[in-house]
Amino acid sequence: MLLRLVPLGLLVLVVGCTLDAEGKRRPFSAYLLSWPRENPSRPAPPTRGLDSEGRTLRLEDQRGKVVLLSFWFSDCPPCRALMPHEKKLVEKFPADRFTLMGINADADPARLRLMESKAQLNYRSIADGNQGPVCTAWGVTAFPTFVLIDADGNVRWRHDGPPDPAELEGRITQLLAERRAPTATPTSR
Repeated sequence: MLLRLVPLGLLVLVVGCTLDAEGKRRPFSAYLLSWPRENPSRPAPPTRGLDSEGRTLRLEDQRGKVVLLSFWFSDCPPCRALMPHEKKLVEKFPADRFTLMGINADADPARLRLMESKAQLNYRSIADGNQGPVCTAWGVTAFPTFVLIDADGNVRWRHDGPPDPAELEGRITQLLAERRAPTATPTSR
């Protein structure tokens, strides 16, 4: 009996995750597998918008920090399941070296405010809207999507779908360590 429920559960998970914030279907292929993508040489595109309180939030203002972008929407079960871990990341890493920036795809900013309050989020999110300009610029087709940006503003890792929390934390730790490591400077004689 249990073996019959596993495929059904997977089907429900995949179908549930193929809907965007307005309940419209996204391409199934975008959700079939979650995969990490790395491109250490690609600079992050300009990313800015208004948060749930109407304040400007810009990626450029975080230069010098490791930044984790979290693309999410309120009715996404995997997005909500990762929120406690995201909150722990914000608490664990020093605010002067790391920041988590949410990009919310809810059609109505009021839904974003409600979820921020309900989940007691300790990070701000851009109210991007359904298929908004930030999600479009980043080519986001799956939720959640995570992008890790180094302190120099380069994309170092991307994961479409729920990542392994330990891997995510390890990648953040690695980028923070890179920033601490002294660079060799030539000495003159």
